Amino acid sequence: MNKLFRYFSFASVAVLLMFTACDPAGSGTDIENPEQYKQVYMPQANSMPAEEILILKDEVQNITYGAGYGGPSAPASDIKVSFEFTPALADSFNEAQGTDYPLIPEQAFEMEASSAVIPAGERASAPLKLRVNPYGSLELDQPYLLPLSMSSIEGGYIVNPDLETTYFLLTASLDFLDRSGWSVVEVSSEEVNSQGASTLDGDVNTFWHTAWSQSQPDYPHHIIVDMKNMQTIGGFQITNRQNDSRGMTRIRLEGSTDGETWTSFGEFDFEQINDPQRYFIESNPKIRYFKLVALEGPNFFTFVSEIEAF
Repeated sequence: MNKLFRYFSFASVAVLLMFTACDPAGSGTDIENPEQYKQVYMPQANSMPAEEILILKDEVQNITYGAGYGGPSAPASDIKVSFEFTPALADSFNEAQGTDYPLIPEQAFEMEASSAVIPAGERASAPLKLRVNPYGSLELDQPYLLPLSMSSIEGGYIVNPDLETTYFLLTASLDFLDRSGWSVVEVSSEEVNSQGASTLDGDVNTFWHTAWSQSQPDYPHHIIVDMKNMQTIGGFQITNRQNDSRGMTRIRLEGSTDGETWTSFGEFDFEQINDPQRYFIESNPKIRYFKLVALEGPNFFTFVSEIEAF
């Protein structure tokens, strides 16, 4: 963060608040030349940048913006403030901050309104909402810059130049479902010391392993999880047994509301790597049970360390 910029931003707000506090009656009579302190600003601009975490799903999520007024007394008349998306400021922000944040795609958001009013006798406008849908527009865990500026002020009031633009920094993350209470209700086979329940224990060093010591069942293999309640699913994250490349290479994911009738969400490749692998389900189904079916691999057996849903 640019420390000098942050200092002036905080100082600007502090000065405005200080003059308000010095004149509790709100008359402005104790302040020399009080007109110079009547400034309009964006409260969100005091965070540099204003960081917001979004959930990566097909859903509109709201972020607040608006206008505030600082001075020795509340405004005597309404103040109309207009706002605009200012993509041209992204480059200067990145240069000043030593960052390289990409600009948010315009199709990912819309402004509730392009203007707001600070009513006479009040110090802030009603909050407005940036409506953001990250799904299909934002990459997972990639911060995006959204500069939003006050474009005009009616009434002859001064704009605080340090708090004229809010630099929203938006990052889309996954919202993993709580697995407390989940249970594995069926496996095609398992080893005594590598049971299906290991896929829900949060430990990548334990794993479900299909039978191999007493019997050698071949593909396909499957494991079924009961989430106990109906859940809206955006996808699954599956982690392989660590440091072992002999397992499944092709899978199918299925869901069910009753554990009897199943809907396929598709077939997918599964890499033999240590990192978690994510599979997005665009239909966002509401289900209680899900099934992982291992379809093929280089050996007759397979294994899985962790299964999660988001």
